[in-house]
Amino acid sequence: MLSDPVSELREGVLRLAGDPGPDTLEAVVALAQRSRSILPDIMLTVLDPAAAGTLVLQLLSNIDTHHTPRWCGNVCFLVSALTDEPRGSAFLASLVSENAASLQRLLPELLSLITANDTELCMNACGLLSAIVESESGRGLVSAGAAHDRHFLGSLISILTLLLGAKDANVATNASLVLAHLTLSPDGCQGMTRGEEGEAVLKALVRALTSKVTGVKQNCAFCLGRLVAIPRVFNAVQSLPDNQLEKAMQAGIKMLNSKGSPELSRSACFLLMHMCNTSPSGHLALMKRLDAPVLLFNTLNLALQADSLDLSWMATLFYRAMCSSKFGFLLARKAPKMVRRIESFVQAYDARLPDANKSELNDIISMFQPPAAPGSFSLQMTAEFEARAKWDKVTANNCLPLSYHVIDLVTDTVVHDAGDRPGATFTLAPFTHFKLAVRAVTEADQSPPSSSVSVRTPESPPTEPMDVRVLATTFTEIWLNWAPPAFPNGVLRGYKLFKDDVLDGITHEQSYTFSHLTPGAPYALHVCAYNSAGPSRSVALSCSTQLK
Repeated sequence: MLSDPVSELREGVLRLAGDPGPDTLEAVVALAQRSRSILPDIMLTVLDPAAAGTLVLQLLSNIDTHHTPRWCGNVCFLVSALTDEPRGSAFLASLVSENAASLQRLLPELLSLITANDTELCMNACGLLSAIVESESGRGLVSAGAAHDRHFLGSLISILTLLLGAKDANVATNASLVLAHLTLSPDGCQGMTRGEEGEAVLKALVRALTSKVTGVKQNCAFCLGRLVAIPRVFNAVQSLPDNQLEKAMQAGIKMLNSKGSPELSRSACFLLMHMCNTSPSGHLALMKRLDAPVLLFNTLNLALQADSLDLSWMATLFYRAMCSSKFGFLLARKAPKMVRRIESFVQAYDARLPDANKSELNDIISMFQPPAAPGSFSLQMTAEFEARAKWDKVTANNCLPLSYHVIDLVTDTVVHDAGDRPGATFTLAPFTHFKLAVRAVTEADQSPPSSSVSVRTPESPPTEPMDVRVLATTFTEIWLNWAPPAFPNGVLRGYKLFKDDVLDGITHEQSYTFSHLTPGAPYALHVCAYNSAGPSRSVALSCSTQLK
């Protein structure tokens, strides 16, 4: 007759509750090792919460040097296995919270167990430590232990750091998970980054990013990501010898691109995101890499994966972080059809995507849209050629500086660069019909024009005639010619010619002859253009007639 693992484990748990001795515990652990996934549900269903709590506390209270390593390892395995399911994690967190004082003595015993020369015992002890510090109450227990013994936390972190390089993959993975959970508390972060010991921990975490054990890389990427999110720790990593920051970036990018391991890619995104967000120098170091365009492309591919929404979420956050500076934004903008790909993904998986994912993806779409047209554009002429304009301030979609151009829609030219202020006073050219509007502009885009206001400026005196010169002279005549003014500023009516400050004549032509002059005499000649607004400045020439 075939055995039923569920029934056997249920009966074993009931026996253990009545007789928590070494033999019963050994038997239950043997069953649980074959059916670990069902242990939390069976233990918390067969026993009521009070009975389960009494059993676990009784088992934990007997972890000490008076019991065999086998017993201690079995207890560590059984209790840590409870947290494989959320229900079990919540149960242990509550138990630790309610019995913190009595469980305080457990910490030094676990510290002793993880240094034992017994691989299985070390693995299970690390597993129990990880299960405890997974919860806030468990991390509080560690903080209390550190307050009671100032050497405890430093010793724990040092041992766990050494275990990252353990030959046994399970030992190294469990040790890395304890460190990752400890970074969720301020005391844990402080303990890992203090003094010379902190430098050793940071170096070990960077080194562990290239471990052959996937779990170690994953947990250490999360751990280092939590730490470099603290500016002083980022600066400490940046200051480490042998370019540790660059090594961490290279390892993170390699992990991000790992195939078939969404958890590893997610942790890599988490690490790189915090390197990018914490310091401008970290952001620039990532975006100035030669492979930055590939990094952006690959991260966007991960963000648009519906098979792993947790990975999609973290990759989306990292992609947005990379686009949060001018350099990264402009680099991402070069990718063809990038916005259209995101829009298509959101539309295709709208029903499946959590609201947080959709919100972040839609924010990225908005980042790459042109600015909105400024509203409430108004114009007032404060003088014949001076205008004062106002408009509503436009909120920037992205990190690029935003400014405003007053434009003429008739000629599609910029009349005035207003900088970043939502208003300006500027001068308009004379005798011109303008259709004025304002548009918001960035280095990458420009908004549609605002509503427009039409205005026509009056005439103004023209600029002076150009290229005035003497064509020829005789005994009694001097011939001049010239080119029209560069800016007539109205309807040009003609040219006035002066000889020795006396009006000599008016012409509509671009040449004139001074006549009836004295042979060999010098003359001060002037020419100006004029329109209905008045004359231009005069252009003066000195010239003499020929001698007989």
